[in-house]
Amino acid sequence: MIEFAARACAFFNGDFYWIQSQSTGLIAVPEPSMEPMFLAPDASDEAIGESISAALKASRMIAPAEFNKRWSAGEFSRLEAARENEAIDRFCYKNRKALRREMRLCWIIPIQIAVSASNTEIGEAVRKGFSLCQIGKK
Repeated sequence: MIEFAARACAFFNGDFYWIQSQSTGLIAVPEPSMEPMFLAPDASDEAIGESISAALKASRMIAPAEFNKRWSAGEFSRLEAARENEAIDRFCYKNRKALRREMRLCWIIPIQIAVSASNTEIGEAVRKGFSLCQIGKK
């Protein structure tokens, strides 16, 4: 039996935070039932942590047969493209390359988070992680 671990990912490019739930099949994919959450760069640590907690709760295991069917049908690719297009439109980027230019990524699984961690502590940790990232810095 495959062990399930809830997953979420947080992106940050200096203009906004993009937090989304990830479900696990044969690989981690965006969870279709939960819309991504977009937060301003000055969002509170509490808001970031709350969004991450919600994304982790929405994460689920996808059975291999269902995953293969949905993968073959291109469902996950279409979902990711639609979400990227939403971000491009919402934040007025010219294209995908411009959106992703200085995008940082943080994969989050509950094992990385203390059971007693508050939403504020989770948000602080993610913000600190992004501040240590060297992408785009000179």
